[in-house]
Amino acid sequence: MWSEINREYVKQLVLSNYKEYPYYVAQTVTYIDTTNTYNSPTVKVYFSKEPIAVNGAYNFTLPAGSICYNIIGGNGSRNSQNARVSINNVNGRININHYEFVYTNAETETQAYSIHPDIAVTNQLTQSHFDAGCILILIIMLATFVIRMMKG
Repeated sequence: MWSEINREYVKQLVLSNYKEYPYYVAQTVTYIDTTNTYNSPTVKVYFSKEPIAVNGAYNFTLPAGSICYNIIGGNGSRNSQNARVSINNVNGRININHYEFVYTNAETETQAYSIHPDIAVTNQLTQSHFDAGCILILIIMLATFVIRMMKG
């Protein structure tokens, strides 16, 4: 499952890269090789300038020019001096294990895989609900003020 820290980090990464790379797939990496525990990423985020093709619930095709953020989110070791975040150029098919958790805005023409939510949309929906609530309160206050002015 996504930890709150990793989810927030991925959300901010997606929002900050949105202008240049509007399409993304973010995944957890829960399998860690026993020989390389402290150097293995715990989260990967793939970004693309072009739409990402969906070949199945856990299979995606990245266009040329895509990039991948490899994020080491686990504990460190004095034996490992690797950077916590590295970026690689990627393209082609990625197959994510079905036990990993995924956020993406990739969709097929016929079906959006709703088991993978878009991390940026939840933020936008919350903001739009907040904005609508504020506007409603403002209208009620303005109507109350106008009614009192007409009576007085």
